[in-house]
Amino acid sequence: MFKRAHLYACTAPVPGADADDAYGYEELTEIAGREQAKRIKRIPKGRNDEEATKGDTSAEPKKDEDVIQWMPGNKVAKCKFCPQKTMLNQDAVQKHLDSKAHKRAEKRALSRKKDAEDMREQFMRRMEAVEEKAIKAIAQQ
Repeated sequence: MFKRAHLYACTAPVPGADADDAYGYEELTEIAGREQAKRIKRIPKGRNDEEATKGDTSAEPKKDEDVIQWMPGNKVAKCKFCPQKTMLNQDAVQKHLDSKAHKRAEKRALSRKKDAEDMREQFMRRMEAVEEKAIKAIAQQ
């Protein structure tokens, strides 16, 4: 539970936000959401922001060049889904990409990403419900 709370801490709405603040409640929540997205999104070297936003928004499997990361000197390649695997040439890379272990790891990573997105949506719905209750309680007083 602590990890979830830590993950969503910066996007959680502030129930006691005053209307006379410099920014409105919605603006603060939007700013916090953007900052969280910046922290979560990791852009590989050699790609700019536009390419990352185009390719990373879908839940489709990634391209081979995005999955395999070549170390400096282009002598050793590592798989992002299988970090324990190191490959020394293109044949080994292709063999690894076709392996069952890699496909399982890729499927597992994509399902974890989907689960995280679902959890984030569920958390935001809960926080909106808490906010509505707080607003109703203030209005009744």
